[in-house]
Amino acid sequence: MSYAVSAALQSAVFAAISSDSGVVALVGSAVYDALPSGTLPDLYVSLGPEKVTADDDKTGTGSAHQLSCSHGCGGRGQRCAARG
Repeated sequence: MSYAVSAALQSAVFAAISSDSGVVALVGSAVYDALPSGTLPDLYVSLGPEKVTADDDKTGTGSAHQLSCSHGCGGRGQRCAARG
């Protein structure tokens, strides 16, 4: 099983989400690889955690990567629901 591409994969997903015009229109720059401490913005996107499992076959080794992407509302559920 290979974890060699995990960081690059997560960085690429983060970059794609952070630069998506639809996401930026909704959350601005509030896209996180790890949630910051303190008060969160009204609406944000959070990546992680990643789950990596072996995906080897007779031709070589490999891995399957599952990455979660969530959105949150900073504790203001009704305001978030009105926007979503």
